[in-house]
Amino acid sequence: MKNLDPSNFPIQKIDHSELLAKIATGNAVLFVGSGFSSGAISLDGSEFPTAALLAESIGKLGSFDSCKDLRYASERFLRANDSQTLIDHLESTFTVRKVLPHQVSISGAPWRRIYTTNYDLCIERAAEETGKLIKVADLADSPNEILKSKNLCVHLNGSLKSLTKDTLNSTFKLSHSSYLSTDSFTSSKWNYSFRRDLEMCSALVFVGYSLYDIEIEKILYENKDFFDKTYFVTRPEVNEISRFKIEPFGSILAIGAEAFGVLLDERLPALISDQVDLGPLSIPKYEHTQSDATVRDSEVDRFLMYGDIQDRVIDSALTASDRTPILVRRTALNEAKNLLRDNGNLVVAGEMGNGKTIFLRSLTAELSLDGGAVYVVEQSSSYNFHDLEKIAKITGIAYLVIDSYEQHIDLIRHFYNLNPANVKLILAARTTIHERNRPKLVEMGVGFHEVYIDELDGGEVSDFISIIDNVGFWGEKAYLSEKGKESFVADSNRRQISLSLLTLLQAPQMTSRIAALTKRLFTDEHIKSTVFSISLLGFLDMPLNSSLISEVAGTDAIFSVELRDNPDFLQVFRIEGTNVKAKSSLFALTLIKDHFAAAYTVDKLIAIVTVLNETRGDSFEKAHLLKSLLRFSVVERLLSETLRKNNLVKYYEQLKRVLGWLKNDPHFWLQYAMALLTYDDYTKAQVLLDQAYALASKRDGYHTVQIDTQQSRLFIKLCLVNTNPAEAFKLFNDANLLLKKVPNDIHKFRQVEKYKDVYETNYRHFGPGQKVAFEQACKAAIADIDIAINAGSITYSNDRTVQNVRSNLITVVDLISAARSG
Repeated sequence: MKNLDPSNFPIQKIDHSELLAKIATGNAVLFVGSGFSSGAISLDGSEFPTAALLAESIGKLGSFDSCKDLRYASERFLRANDSQTLIDHLESTFTVRKVLPHQVSISGAPWRRIYTTNYDLCIERAAEETGKLIKVADLADSPNEILKSKNLCVHLNGSLKSLTKDTLNSTFKLSHSSYLSTDSFTSSKWNYSFRRDLEMCSALVFVGYSLYDIEIEKILYENKDFFDKTYFVTRPEVNEISRFKIEPFGSILAIGAEAFGVLLDERLPALISDQVDLGPLSIPKYEHTQSDATVRDSEVDRFLMYGDIQDRVIDSALTASDRTPILVRRTALNEAKNLLRDNGNLVVAGEMGNGKTIFLRSLTAELSLDGGAVYVVEQSSSYNFHDLEKIAKITGIAYLVIDSYEQHIDLIRHFYNLNPANVKLILAARTTIHERNRPKLVEMGVGFHEVYIDELDGGEVSDFISIIDNVGFWGEKAYLSEKGKESFVADSNRRQISLSLLTLLQAPQMTSRIAALTKRLFTDEHIKSTVFSISLLGFLDMPLNSSLISEVAGTDAIFSVELRDNPDFLQVFRIEGTNVKAKSSLFALTLIKDHFAAAYTVDKLIAIVTVLNETRGDSFEKAHLLKSLLRFSVVERLLSETLRKNNLVKYYEQLKRVLGWLKNDPHFWLQYAMALLTYDDYTKAQVLLDQAYALASKRDGYHTVQIDTQQSRLFIKLCLVNTNPAEAFKLFNDANLLLKKVPNDIHKFRQVEKYKDVYETNYRHFGPGQKVAFEQACKAAIADIDIAINAGSITYSNDRTVQNVRSNLITVVDLISAARSG
């Protein structure tokens, strides 16, 4: 960020061509204040008033001196008069009869989005004269859906369209009480969307802006990227005070709105014409870097520790003949390319830390080298839908790559509706998430092949060992022979990169390195909260853009120079523009578990959930994050082993207090029960399952499959600790009856797996009839597994587990049969 001493900011001679070129892309944001509407004619034939003149007219209407203070005037008028009188006055004053040429020119430009502090609909009326329809929105509207509109103007202080007695003192910002409303911009659902527009726009242009409208410090954060693309169109005679206050935040174009409109009229059409072939604005095309630079050991170290690897390193590692070991070139890359050549879409699935994202980036690089046009969805944006329509028109072979595709289901649906002839879809997700979302893809009619990359083959194990050898990450396992290392990866860690790395990263020499960094970083609470936010989003495979990080952290520290220049922070995270690039979900998990106390984690999660609940309608990302933080399987993994049960119980106790609606949600009580079941709190777990059943019974069409599965789990657990044979068999039989009703899937078979434990613990105490019933239950379970396997409903990732369950059940049946024969 530049020094904010105003003497460092002489009046700049702005290159008009650079700004106009940015506007021509269609990716610039316009922000207009009251000066923009100046000169427009209202219904009574008068010009639109300034704030001071509006205050005077309200004072005259109420027979008092307004002192040219709008908030004071409106507040005093409303205390003594009927609000409808003021509404009528405002509607008469700000309803547009005629707009000026420069207002038409500015409104008609191809803005990414328009924001205004004005009440009037001058922008919308002026745009109509160019044949463009601009949709009106204010802070009461939910941005999640409305942002998909191509032309949109957001009225931060409210608009005439929504002016009523109810909104006059809330979303319509006029009186003092309305500015104190909890619906203010900084706490509204639109704050996040506005920040995202700031991050992604090519330019931010203020026209007719005055400090009365809104404090600029609330919008332009301490971020050098915003300064370089921010422009203020002011009067030619801009005074020293205005210059002093504005110039630290951007460039001044002191020509006036009228001259700016003429500039747009004269030069924009030709620039837009030159931009006809411009590619997508928010879905970038992958550009292969022709780099043969040697990869340094420090880059390998950083990649393994923090997941930070640049595209040039991947490109070099894939193409250089004599390369430093850094990537495991997966055998499945060739399989994936062959499947794509067969005109199919592709889904890449892999669990956390097993190399899914790196596989995807390697595949992207190789397809680009082969001559394909590869477009990568990096962020969720309403502009993605417009970009997809451009990509769909490409005549050559093209690929659309979407990592964490479950966060872009609407975009995929739009892709399928467009049905582009030459564009192939490459999706990626964590294995369990893909299995949960596969039905959605099938329902949409998206045909796809699947590639699973969770397990390394023999050659890949050797490559992985070479990488670890090269940087000396073995630590206390350095004594292992080549065979010993192969056994460590292939046998002890089931051929998975995640398990192998997790073991190595949790070695004392590794944890001490991170502890030294965090000790210094965590002395600042804002930085600590920001690091937690980045780690949480990274663990959940979510976008690491500054606006979302700030929202989750509850602090704007991510925008500050102090954090962005902090050497300890930069040793762990790399920032490019407004995004954090280092994204190892495995490192993120270990950072939270090992370096944040469980009590701190619970308190932070509750604070995050509270904020997300208040603004859950403003973006898919925040709604997705809230949903994730309600899942037991997510929260449990984030907590350190020390006092985990106590902190889980604390989390769920507080969760239902801050999210009151959860008390009537059967799924919440199910998740809470699962937490208690994990730690064998059987009595309380049963109470919560009963609560879930009771609430489910009041909901039409609610399926209790998940509750039944967990109830059977509880029955089996109780069976295994019950010393009374009759009671133990009844518990087993109750569990078996429930499991017979639920679908033949992995959730059912994980409970059936415990039948072997029942055999070893309880079977010998059962009576003759009970033993027969148990044997029949095992045979029926085997038949159910065979049905599921033959139907193809067991996924690749669950096949080994299900086959092991089947093998154990067959062993039990054989033992029973052998005992009977003997």
